[in-house]
Amino acid sequence: MHSGRSSRVTVSLDANGGAVEPNDKTVIYTGTYGELPVPTREGYDFEGWFTQKEDGEKVEDTTVVATTEEHTLYAHWTIQVYDVTLSSGEGYTATGATSAEYSSNYEFEVQIAKGYSRTQNYRVLVNGSEVTAASSKDDCDKFQIQNVKGAMSIVVEAWQILPRRKQNLQLEPANITLL
Repeated sequence: MHSGRSSRVTVSLDANGGAVEPNDKTVIYTGTYGELPVPTREGYDFEGWFTQKEDGEKVEDTTVVATTEEHTLYAHWTIQVYDVTLSSGEGYTATGATSAEYSSNYEFEVQIAKGYSRTQNYRVLVNGSEVTAASSKDDCDKFQIQNVKGAMSIVVEAWQILPRRKQNLQLEPANITLL
């Protein structure tokens, strides 16, 4: 039974894959948790502190401390999802998902349109850096970007894809007068 005196309670803070300083806090039974530190974790957004490692109840700074026992609060995270912009133009189509999660592998392909072909200078760029196809078959190149760390812009340098055409030149005699 509680004697009515203030009871100090140590709360451990488990960053659950992230980092936090300090990693514990002393609170008062029947008081509020007050301001809790914000942990960090690359590629994730912090959702808040919870009473269980998975699920559990969210603990806010205004939540009342309802136990005299030492206990642990767990950080919950949401993985960051980045936008992917794929360019398409005359002679080709780049296809793939429009988003990618942090640290995932992202796959896309570039389909060369019928009547067009790759030239020696054909290049595919991701955020300005050239990438090499993981596989190439007929008129389709497949790419894989490993360990995604942010938004991506995928560009095929369109001016380097030239139409396949048969050139039939016919020379007609002309009357030329030199002055």
